[in-house]
Amino acid sequence: MNDAFPANLYIEAPYDAAKKIRMGNFRLSEWACKGEGCCDHSVRIRYLLWWGAQLLRNIYRSPVIIVSGNRCPIHNTAVGGSPHSDHLIEFEEKQLACGEDIRVVGVPSTEVAKEMALLPTFKRIGVYEPGGVNGPDGFCHGGVIDRGPGTWRRWRANPDGEVFEYEIEGAIH
Repeated sequence: MNDAFPANLYIEAPYDAAKKIRMGNFRLSEWACKGEGCCDHSVRIRYLLWWGAQLLRNIYRSPVIIVSGNRCPIHNTAVGGSPHSDHLIEFEEKQLACGEDIRVVGVPSTEVAKEMALLPTFKRIGVYEPGGVNGPDGFCHGGVIDRGPGTWRRWRANPDGEVFEYEIEGAIH
């Protein structure tokens, strides 16, 4: 089903240009690294990330906030991200982020995760429950590349920051 946008198809632009590029309901710059003083904030995303966010926007007819898209290694370290984060734009020399953190305005993150599990775009899904370290609204992580054996495909993080494996009811993959 991912044949509409192969996993390696991407768009790249300097930040100033990315602010002007519209893709459906989004500006490309919404996926730029949100760190301060760490990089040039150029955007390099897989089309599947945009497509997944746009599908959720179409389904819920509510704004989708890109909480975190690309992260340069400096910002990833600053926010406590994994050295193997889906957000990294230089991970394993692929130089393409394969994950995004998103929030759908007015929809609980657990419900968004259930919908994400039905879409052809997301292979890895994390649910970050509202409160504590996850912020007042919580969010979901969507990864578009299956990392293979030994990595969690579904996980949940509680407000205290504890993370554990999680099965999403009705998931198709």
